[in-house]
Amino acid sequence: KQMEFYFSDSNYPKDKFLRAQAALNPDGYISIEKIMTFNRMKQLWPDADPKEVAKVIKSSPMLEVNEEEALVKRSTDLPTE
Repeated sequence: KQMEFYFSDSNYPKDKFLRAQAALNPDGYISIEKIMTFNRMKQLWPDADPKEVAKVIKSSPMLEVNEEEALVKRSTDLPTE
């Protein structure tokens, strides 16, 4: 749920850090390891293995994980106003 919040319509457009990270990847993916350094993620999943996190993320219809299970992105485009 926390990961979905980071990529939600209400948070993602305003999150300059996440948007900048996505801009570094041609396909818009962000490193799961990078997101796991966020304070809230460290509280929720201390010492979590990014591969385990990727498995959980795969159950979300809102998020997409790459083949190597190392990167995540929104599965849909941001809505236009």
